[in-house]
Amino acid sequence: NAYIQTVAVDNSASTTDSSTNKYESNVTNDKVYLLSYQDYLNLDYGFSSSNGLSNNRECKTTDYVRATGAWSGNNNNSTYWTRSASSKYYYTAWNVNSKGYLSSYAVDGKNHCIRPSITISIVE
Repeated sequence: NAYIQTVAVDNSASTTDSSTNKYESNVTNDKVYLLSYQDYLNLDYGFSSSNGLSNNRECKTTDYVRATGAWSGNNNNSTYWTRSASSKYYYTAWNVNSKGYLSSYAVDGKNHCIRPSITISIVE
């Protein structure tokens, strides 16, 4: 679709929890991507600047993702991945927990969801 833009997605250490994160990655050019750890701390996006509890980051699951094995809490919220590697361990990445806080988790976790992002351009 001409409206969905290809974006140079910054995966550098500055988008993670540490500006010296040795698990940073190269820039990728993507039409669909995940938000970064720092994106989820961005006040301009409507999120809290704290990585603690935040109902603005909470996400409800659908019947479909629950049927395919996604974990869901009593409030039907789920956990979902960011694109950011954790600076602590090579096998962890940041995710948003069901209560909206950011935490790192082993990437072999099978019960997390994703919240894809796109950038659109409306041309008149």
